[in-house]
Amino acid sequence: MSGWWHDADSDGIQDHLDNCPTLRETYNKFQDDDGCPDFIADNKLTADTDGDGIVDYLDLCPTQPETFNGFLDGDG
Repeated sequence: MSGWWHDADSDGIQDHLDNCPTLRETYNKFQDDDGCPDFIADNKLTADTDGDGIVDYLDLCPTQPETFNGFLDGDG
């Protein structure tokens, strides 16, 4: 069965599941498996005001830390 697995950027995430099929996912502390680079390790100016590991621009509650209570919603 050929062609069922295609991963153009070789990041381990199949293109049909990859939000950025031509840019490699960066595997760092901020792991989200969306297939896009996270730039957090490279950008010291990326703010995470509440320190929950979800950067402010993705965090729905940037001043209130995620509780990580078993309900993995990742909304901050």
